[in-house]
Amino acid sequence: MTTKIIFSDGKVQFIDSVDSAFCSKLKDAQSDKGVNDLLSQHIGNFAMCEEADAGEVGCTVDLLKKKQSSIKRMKKAFGGR
Repeated sequence: MTTKIIFSDGKVQFIDSVDSAFCSKLKDAQSDKGVNDLLSQHIGNFAMCEEADAGEVGCTVDLLKKKQSSIKRMKKAFGGR
């Protein structure tokens, strides 16, 4: 399965892995560091690929969206908009 990772700086990386549990761990990651730590721990479980070679994306990890929603929550908590 191909996983599309969108880092908080907007950089996109595609990885190909047959391990579906690995994909769900990536989805649970809350930061770039969390994803990078998982990638380094499971270095043999996946292959990095280019978008053209990626095939069908089965899972998307959007850290940019998580970062933006986290900023919105913090602003609300402190009375901002």
